[in-house]
Amino acid sequence: DRSNSLAGAGPAACSGSANGVMARNGASNGGSGGQVCLLDAKRAQNLAIVLRQVTTPTEELSEVLRWMRLSHPVTADALEHVIDNLLPTLLESPELSAYTGSPEALRGVERQLLPLVRVPRLKARLQMLHFSKSVPTLHKNLLA
Repeated sequence: DRSNSLAGAGPAACSGSANGVMARNGASNGGSGGQVCLLDAKRAQNLAIVLRQVTTPTEELSEVLRWMRLSHPVTADALEHVIDNLLPTLLESPELSAYTGSPEALRGVERQLLPLVRVPRLKARLQMLHFSKSVPTLHKNLLA
């Protein structure tokens, strides 16, 4: 229904440059016309740029956050980058967390973000993990 798409009532079919984003596993997301867009093309492109700078795959990072695996080698800098550059958009995008369809129907960037938005209390978990990774450096600096 055209009126629902214009009002933003549901996911829209994709068209545009953000379809060509490479997925974290190195495979292209296909760029097919039947993909679902949850984010506008400009925001998706900006997020794709940010995701390229995150060295830990989002699937892995979501598991680290879900189980609070403090021993995981993710760095404080990487977590700070996620907090500063991804978290605001994730928190402002309820359509991502509300999406119940097949992940394969999404563009690569949205497919990568889906595991993160499904982590309960994402902001608090990111902040706590970041803090735990920063404590050794803070302690060392205080002793110096």
